[in-house]
Amino acid sequence: MNLIVGEDDDLIAWLEDRIPGAKFYEATTIGVSHGEEIGAAFAFFNCRRECGMPVDVEMAAAVDYPQSIRPCTLSVVMSYPFTQLCVGRVTAQTREDNTRCIRALKRMGFQHEGTRRNANLDGSSNLEFGMTHSEYFEGRLAPRSKQC
Repeated sequence: MNLIVGEDDDLIAWLEDRIPGAKFYEATTIGVSHGEEIGAAFAFFNCRRECGMPVDVEMAAAVDYPQSIRPCTLSVVMSYPFTQLCVGRVTAQTREDNTRCIRALKRMGFQHEGTRRNANLDGSSNLEFGMTHSEYFEGRLAPRSKQC
């Protein structure tokens, strides 16, 4: 397992193939290899700023090979928004029927924050999850030292 960085166009295309209706026009991506294939990919996009400082970024992810995702991998992936972008929070959404994703987000330390009713063309809803800067540094994915 190796991290894939600097391949935003390829990883965005891979994510868009796996997330119905997703379009990432400007995103920073991190992929995880599984042998010669992409095992998982994460996109960080829509970075919202106040007074020039980043405060929130959205995250999308897709996983073909769950065994390629380990806690140390997630720690490195999540360190990007919190230690490099220095955002105050990360937001993620998933369809209400995507139980595997919901479990994964909760295991990572994301908190369920609300429901976006009728968010999809088929009338289904999305659940919104968030993780704050302090929750990251106090949680199971936190690095050993604070950099931000």
